[in-house]
Amino acid sequence: MMKHILTFAGFSAGVGLMLFPLLQTAAAQQARPAKAQQPPAKTAAPAYKQPMTPWGEPDIQGMWPLSHLVTTPLERPAKYGDRPFLTDEEFKAAQQSAAASQKQKASGAIPVSENGGAIRQTSLIVDPPNGHFPALTDYGKQLQSKLEGSYKPGKTV
Repeated sequence: MMKHILTFAGFSAGVGLMLFPLLQTAAAQQARPAKAQQPPAKTAAPAYKQPMTPWGEPDIQGMWPLSHLVTTPLERPAKYGDRPFLTDEEFKAAQQSAAASQKQKASGAIPVSENGGAIRQTSLIVDPPNGHFPALTDYGKQLQSKLEGSYKPGKTV
């Protein structure tokens, strides 16, 4: 019998603690003096809230088409220096080149690739600002020396 009484008392205390904030809010609203009717104030749009994954990281699911990046080199060619974007003239020439390439590839029996259009970026690498892979650390060089494949970064075949 004592167990049932203690269970009921614990349950009642828990419900009371959950309802306490609601009772405070209701009492505070009743205590406020009534204001004259005013038109509702214009409020700013709510700030954008990034969708998050269940584990708390930004949710970036979706379609990420990359066909437009085929014409952009990974590392920035030396002729562009530290410029991250093409000039208007260079961009126009890149668009014409991409269109001609797409037309040529589409005229075959089996299209070889879908390279999309040109973009203004001079390289896919944007940091560091020179558009090149940063130098390897000593540990990176040690790991690279242990690569068993035929690919060695920075070396041509």
